[in-house]
Amino acid sequence: MSVMKIFRVIMITLLMTTQYCYANNTLILTVINCTHETFSYAGVTDTYTKSLFAITPPCILPNNLTIITGTAVLFSDLMGTLHFYDTLGNDNVLAIVDYRQMRLGQPIFSFQGPQFFSVIQTETRNPEISPAALTYTAATIEIRGK
Repeated sequence: MSVMKIFRVIMITLLMTTQYCYANNTLILTVINCTHETFSYAGVTDTYTKSLFAITPPCILPNNLTIITGTAVLFSDLMGTLHFYDTLGNDNVLAIVDYRQMRLGQPIFSFQGPQFFSVIQTETRNPEISPAALTYTAATIEIRGK
């Protein structure tokens, strides 16, 4: 076998592995703001083994939504506490926990603040059955006033 053929086989294998790992390590969380308040992203704490979170857009306007993409390190659970400030300066916390399928436990997608709470609208289980895959790949929550 030529060196180029070996190189192609290695690259295709790496690409397929990367796509498989990304699909099984990623959660797409849609957050819908059903209040008249604006929430501004302030940072993330309590991440478990450096889970990564991307927020687009970082400001949740009234009656709008934001998409949070959480990516777990290979073979680790997805965990983090995301902080959002409202216009009064109150810290509102979005807790995200999505376990690997090999662990027992309910996932948590919860927004809590002095005047706000969340309700889970939908959850999409991971179609890939694997102990190393996250339990959920997508969820939608609504922020509501108390």
